[in-house]
Amino acid sequence: MDAHKFLYTELGLHANRDELKSQLTSQLENAKKYSENIIVVYSENCHPKIDNITQGNKISRLEANDCIDILADVKKRKEISGGEFGSVF
Repeated sequence: MDAHKFLYTELGLHANRDELKSQLTSQLENAKKYSENIIVVYSENCHPKIDNITQGNKISRLEANDCIDILADVKKRKEISGGEFGSVF
């Protein structure tokens, strides 16, 4: 990946979805100043309307069920855990 800039939202926004939407929307607008192509690293369970929030031309979101899926796929999690793993939720 040849990223021009990484932008972040505050930690723990899963507990405050209105603030998550506000900060993510703001950062998406901010990101457009740096690049035409934007990659959003939020899963579908971060916000019930994540697809609507991240909708737009040249905005892509990683396909993942939750934040753990973003870090490691099922195969890797089984490997790390010795074959046994569950959900963190």
